[in-house]
Amino acid sequence: MAGLAGWCIVMMTMMGAVVMGGGVNTQAVGGSILYLPLDERYTTRNAFLNLAGLVPWEILTPPLELLPSLKVPPPMEDLHAWVDQNMPYATAAIISSEMFIYGGLIQSRISNDTMETVENRLQKLLSYKTTYPKLELFLSAVVMRIPDYNSDFEEPWYWEDYGELLFEFSYYTDKYYHTHDPVDKALAEEAASEIPSNVMKEFLWRRSRNFNITKDLIDDEYASNPCRYIYITQDDNAEYGFNIEEANALRRMVAEDNLGDHVFIYPGADEVALTMLSMLSVFSSGISPTINLVFRDPTTIYNIPNYEAAGGTIVNSSEPDIFMLVNNFSEDYQLEAPNQPFEGRSIDDYSLFTPFLLYGGDTVFGFADNRYSNGGDLVLLDYLYAMHSDTDVALDMGRFCYAGWNTDGNTLGTVISNTIILSLFQSRDENTFFNTLRITEDEYYQADLRQSLEDYVNRMDDATCEDLTSDLPFYEEFSWKALAARMRLIDSSLGAIAWSLDSCYYPWNRTFEIGFVAH
Repeated sequence: MAGLAGWCIVMMTMMGAVVMGGGVNTQAVGGSILYLPLDERYTTRNAFLNLAGLVPWEILTPPLELLPSLKVPPPMEDLHAWVDQNMPYATAAIISSEMFIYGGLIQSRISNDTMETVENRLQKLLSYKTTYPKLELFLSAVVMRIPDYNSDFEEPWYWEDYGELLFEFSYYTDKYYHTHDPVDKALAEEAASEIPSNVMKEFLWRRSRNFNITKDLIDDEYASNPCRYIYITQDDNAEYGFNIEEANALRRMVAEDNLGDHVFIYPGADEVALTMLSMLSVFSSGISPTINLVFRDPTTIYNIPNYEAAGGTIVNSSEPDIFMLVNNFSEDYQLEAPNQPFEGRSIDDYSLFTPFLLYGGDTVFGFADNRYSNGGDLVLLDYLYAMHSDTDVALDMGRFCYAGWNTDGNTLGTVISNTIILSLFQSRDENTFFNTLRITEDEYYQADLRQSLEDYVNRMDDATCEDLTSDLPFYEEFSWKALAARMRLIDSSLGAIAWSLDSCYYPWNRTFEIGFVAH
């Protein structure tokens, strides 16, 4: 997916997936939402719970002891028993099929559960709609990624030695299928020749198992329509590969079965639960907020962002509910946030946004900070501070939403969902809490502090950035002290409620993922 067409697909799928639902059913969803996250991380579990502070429903979610811990699987029988016990109290359910079927995102990549076992779990999951006919069931699934590096931290054991070769085998095999270039065929065969047969067999078997389960989910949806909406996300995509062809095959199934109005396939993964919460909010209220999309740099919307998304625009409307202000990148290639330049840059770079911030009333502003990957744009943050101090604009933290985390799909999904929910419920105080945490993580941790922490860790002989366990309390304290001060700065600079950071933690004991306890 590339260029303007790619941006349009991503933006229209993410926004349309929420906006299209408004006319489907105006009957309000009351009661409680049962939430089963993708995994145990702060970014997939707690971020959802924090955003859910803006909606009027009680959230039922399993305790951490029933969830996985990186490569340690959850107690599946106990997890399913918890769902059985709590489903009678739910009027809607937002469920990761990876968690229910495999035991989480990582388990979906490494587990050896048989096809029969995982198929039985899928049928159990879909049976809740039969048992509870009024249940509104929202499901997500992930097209399993194929990363292009040697590391088994989040992958099966053989990725440590053969990850790059497996990527090349997948990439050039699929590319040859499309181009018929003998060079691509030769490269695929060369990579395959260096991969042990047992590794190749396990790699292909697990891909086939997961792909067939997702196909069965779509087949079941066509046959009996157990789900209100299904979100199938693509995680860390290249131009070619088995994962790309699998996603395309699923799209063809959806089109042939005429399921495109409620089965969505698009780049993303970690943020998908937020998108489903937004969709549920629209579905319940029967209101479809209008969105005006504005790019900081209209000349570079054709550039291809890192990891997942590409770039495009949506037709402007004169009186939208939401202005989506996209901080897209101006370079030929999207830089990493820690490498962002500061020379020659100023808050004037964002002056195109300023006229839109003058809209009053209940208008909501979304800042989709896609300028850099793996963190936010620190000069954009200076602009937000300046717009709060500007007496003509007086930017209110309760009226805007911000995200700038690792991938464009994650950022877009988060900020679109946040703006939709804020527009519908106008929960401004609660929104400042979610905003404060996002800015703390995306701007001050990912784009700034994490680099200082990694510089320190790299000088140690008993820790690495992938393994902080030798002195984990120290590293957590190191980050907490710096980020607690930054959180106070955020709220004082934007006039928000004085939220407090109580502690930080590293859910996978590495520097990349961080979690917060705050109030």
